[in-house]
Amino acid sequence: MDSHQHDPGVYELTASLSSAQGTELRIPGTVTIHDVALPEERTMGMNPQVGVIGLSWWANYSPEARKRLEVFLDDLAMMRSTVCGFFYTYNPTNVRHQVKIAGTDQTLHAAGQAGIIDINNLPDLDFSFFDPWIAGSAKRGMTRLEINGRLYLSEHERAFAKAVLGDDIVCSDEISWKMLMWLHSEFRDYAISRGMTETWAKIDTQLTPETIPDYTLTASRYQAIGYRSYTGTTNNFTREAAWLNQLNAQNDAWYMSYDHVPHFMSLTQPEQDQAAVPFDEEEQVWYHDGANYNTPYYEGRRKAWRACVLGVDGYTWWTYRWGNSTDQIVWYDQETERIIHSPVWHGLRDGNEDAAYYHILQRRLQAQGDEAGLARLAALTGKTEDAPLRMTTVSYHGLVCDDIVGPIGFHRFNQAKREVLKMLCADQ
Repeated sequence: MDSHQHDPGVYELTASLSSAQGTELRIPGTVTIHDVALPEERTMGMNPQVGVIGLSWWANYSPEARKRLEVFLDDLAMMRSTVCGFFYTYNPTNVRHQVKIAGTDQTLHAAGQAGIIDINNLPDLDFSFFDPWIAGSAKRGMTRLEINGRLYLSEHERAFAKAVLGDDIVCSDEISWKMLMWLHSEFRDYAISRGMTETWAKIDTQLTPETIPDYTLTASRYQAIGYRSYTGTTNNFTREAAWLNQLNAQNDAWYMSYDHVPHFMSLTQPEQDQAAVPFDEEEQVWYHDGANYNTPYYEGRRKAWRACVLGVDGYTWWTYRWGNSTDQIVWYDQETERIIHSPVWHGLRDGNEDAAYYHILQRRLQAQGDEAGLARLAALTGKTEDAPLRMTTVSYHGLVCDDIVGPIGFHRFNQAKREVLKMLCADQ
């Protein structure tokens, strides 16, 4: 129901359920409207692991593709996603026909064919072709731009450098890196001008101790042009302070499986003693998760609650929609131009909304120094039998941690949410 049309209070209602056989069941009940509005700010980071270009049949400007893109972006905003994943530049040659030399109608491809780009005087670039994807995401609250980069140069980066500079240029590693960083630096400036507030470069690799020096070198290249950097997972290092410290300067966010987070936090943010791996205030911690449309509702809703309990910045979900019939939680109906949702999509959305209220209350109680209130909030996910979302000690792959273990009834999530709303209203 739309509660905006009603004053806060308790309202009586009757729910009527009818069947195709003509039978009807009438159930009396009440609805409580709390004097709290869902904030626009998305305090829970949520990365649905989807490339925005792929939502519109790639870089397609047809009316059908544009409509499809807008429907998907609206849907991601409804789920309170915070990330705009732009994987398109993972192969930088993809953009040659869409990016122009600023102030001209000449594409990078045409300029390369004409041999007019001077590596010692590289021009400004015009990325406005990508406004529907970048500006469209930003205006819907997905203001964290993430690009993907390789740990090492490949044939794709070298092909881009040669295509732009011309066949007469010998594209050494130095030249290839320079051209790649020019492209990404120009793209970052463009993205910020279209509303992006964070720009991140994910260095695509499965790190090992041997590749840490290579990672820090590549990450420092992206940091030098303004991106913050991270790698796909740091599971291999979450209990090794020496390796974490080697990564620390060039790693601005830490991604890992849920079960690794408590061990990682004990090194980086211990409740007592000095941190073995010193963090600055801007470093972030996210945990990985995901499944597909077969996943039950409660699994989706508990993801954000887990993040609230751990005190991390967000979580990833593999995946909202990928290029196959399995890795997805939504479907696009071409005839109606609408999204069809799976149960887990609703769980993810509801959990992210729960987290928004949770964070409002938590911040308020912290600002007031209300230890009793914070204890009451923490008790919602405590270990006692009466905790709505009770934490249980479990072992995942040999790692011991506390988790909100399912199956979890819909009413238990709502009980926890009601307590948060009551505390918010009482505090006012």
